[in-house]
Amino acid sequence: ADEPSCCIAHCPSNRVKSKSSAVRPARVLRTSEVLPARMSGHDPIGPEEMLAALGRLAELASADSIELQLRVVGGAVMMLEFKSRTVGTNDLDVLSASPSNNLQKYCSVIADERGWTRRWLNDSAAKFEREAKVPDNEDHEILRRPGLTLTRPSLTRMWAWKLDRFVGVDRTDALVLLRRILAKTPYDLESLWLQLEGHLPLGDNKEAYYNLQDLWEDLDSHHA
Repeated sequence: ADEPSCCIAHCPSNRVKSKSSAVRPARVLRTSEVLPARMSGHDPIGPEEMLAALGRLAELASADSIELQLRVVGGAVMMLEFKSRTVGTNDLDVLSASPSNNLQKYCSVIADERGWTRRWLNDSAAKFEREAKVPDNEDHEILRRPGLTLTRPSLTRMWAWKLDRFVGVDRTDALVLLRRILAKTPYDLESLWLQLEGHLPLGDNKEAYYNLQDLWEDLDSHHA
């Protein structure tokens, strides 16, 4: 893969110097950006519905003597592990699945039973994982049932994914993750960016840096 034309952390003209540098104009969020958008076929999935669907997925896999292992990110993790999502999520974002041969069949069964789109579980987030500059080898278990184990990557990887998206609930999720990261290690802004930058996709990451600044200012305003 080609090297990025400018990685902010290593470009002197773009190096983080203060919390006030290179600030974007503020914008007002539309209502559609505050709540998860309705997917064709179903409303946002709440935590109880997601747990029920995952329980059913475990049953289907177990009935075939299969032990599914899903590595996931996104709103489902925010709901199930951190209990920080009240508005639900559209889908379960899967980074990797093992074994994957029967997974689509099981998802279709659950979609038909619950009246959901068959993309209620999908691997769209896997592209972000493939394009990240550094590997993430952390696996934190968030759910285990006979037939199914759910894990997630590191907080930093999840946070990078949220900063890259940063619309509506993704911004709220990013703030939750930032607070958890800072609770473990009290980074300053520049150290935080250097920690984060390798987990972002190859390319120009200025937008992610601006998003980080927005969150940092949010933290400052709460501590003022």
